[in-house]
Amino acid sequence: MNNTSFVLVDFGNGVFDIEEIVYELRLKNLGLIIAHIERYRYVSIEDIHAIKKMGGIIQVNAKHLLNKGSKPSQKRALKLLKEDLIDIVASDIHNHDDAMDFVKAYQFVKKKKDQATADKLFDANPKKVLGIK
Repeated sequence: MNNTSFVLVDFGNGVFDIEEIVYELRLKNLGLIIAHIERYRYVSIEDIHAIKKMGGIIQVNAKHLLNKGSKPSQKRALKLLKEDLIDIVASDIHNHDDAMDFVKAYQFVKKKKDQATADKLFDANPKKVLGIK
């Protein structure tokens, strides 16, 4: 991504050994950003802790923090936020509503956590991954 050593992967509907993929990419000096991990029900919270420990980057969609999308994804996104397991909040931004979700999600994180956490998840971490200062 953006001439960095990071790869953004959407695992779709398949079931993958994400820990093994993180490990293999790290061997090649690449970092893995896991897109909307809250959707992957086969990945446990314990798995996510392990993935992060290995250097995996956890991305969650903004809409799932706002009671939008599937209920299981919403519930997991909130649990990930509570347990400080999210590295980046992003949005697919397919339309104006998605863009507004992004703004509302920032405010939500700021209220649930604090300004520093919101700034880190929405600004500082994405910039760091993209190599932007």
